[in-house]
Amino acid sequence: GSVDDWAGTFEMDWACLPRESGRARLTIASTGAATVSISDEDPPGSGDVKVYAASVLGASPYAIRGFFIGGPAGSTYREDFNWTLAPNGKTFSQISAYVYQEGPSQGSGGLCIGSARRL
Repeated sequence: GSVDDWAGTFEMDWACLPRESGRARLTIASTGAATVSISDEDPPGSGDVKVYAASVLGASPYAIRGFFIGGPAGSTYREDFNWTLAPNGKTFSQISAYVYQEGPSQGSGGLCIGSARRL
């Protein structure tokens, strides 16, 4: 396998603690031997798209990690994620943690999990 196996569009169901859940459409493109670019539309069809990068974690191209900045101005958070692609390339799983960078919740955060399927 290679990092190119990530290329495609996936739909992810995610859930976090403190309790929150949703769905995102993720379009992933290989940008190098060990990096990908992610276009994240959350929720699907909303037009609210964030673009961020991830890189291979360790020896397996099926494990990547990255981060993004989310939330409204004055209450942004940084979410660091690890994704693991299934051997068949049809699904991947997520585990992540987020911490508020500013605002009334600064310094607090939570944990998230997700499951994505290739469209």
